[in-house]
Amino acid sequence: MVAQASPATLPGVEPSAALDTFPKYLIRNAKLFAGRVAVREKDLGIWQTWTWSAVAQEVREIACGLASLGFKPFDNLAIVGANRPHLYMAVVAAQSLRGVPVPLYQDAVAGEMVFMLDDAGIEFVMAEDQEQVDKLLADPGIVRSRAKIEATIADLEDQLSRAMVIDPKTLSGDKVVFGATVTLIDEDEKKVKYQLVGALEADAKEGKISYNSPLGRALIGRQKGEEVEVTTPAGDRYYEVAKIEFI
Repeated sequence: MVAQASPATLPGVEPSAALDTFPKYLIRNAKLFAGRVAVREKDLGIWQTWTWSAVAQEVREIACGLASLGFKPFDNLAIVGANRPHLYMAVVAAQSLRGVPVPLYQDAVAGEMVFMLDDAGIEFVMAEDQEQVDKLLADPGIVRSRAKIEATIADLEDQLSRAMVIDPKTLSGDKVVFGATVTLIDEDEKKVKYQLVGALEADAKEGKISYNSPLGRALIGRQKGEEVEVTTPAGDRYYEVAKIEFI
């Protein structure tokens, strides 16, 4: 009779270690069973073998390659290829970077892949061979998706090239300007505070609104004590400027 050890009692594994992901199991197995066979595949009639340490090394190299290309946590990675060892290594590599692997059938035509690629917002694809790459690049839908992504990147790069870093603490004056923090009193005598920021920084929950929003445009140039009127879907709203700060 053989007793099966739990993960917490295996040699080299700390009792507190939580083996709750495939990458963690791979690291554990690469340490404990480094030279033992992890997976085999017959290629051209010859069995190819990977040990646990070899699998861990290949996963590490794939993950480093993805990271160097800009793959980030929560990004999706499409994996197009046959049911082979490297497909699973790519899956674990994506998970190692806290990404999401999205395997696709290798025999699917490119048109069938367009919905999945668009719906998942996939910007990274790992293809098994040149045939899969050519199939992806030849489909008009995928080319349009890629063009849309490239156009978005170009737009962001243009915005960044024209952006200016402004420290609100260096500002002063008695009028509302970009970067100012404004305390308002609404029609119900309630105080609300907003900082005027760029569109990409805007987050109403954090008290940051775009200087180009309806309220932002209405506030620019106003002084303490002045009233502003803002048209919203719920109707016109009125505010009084109670305080202007540069913090």
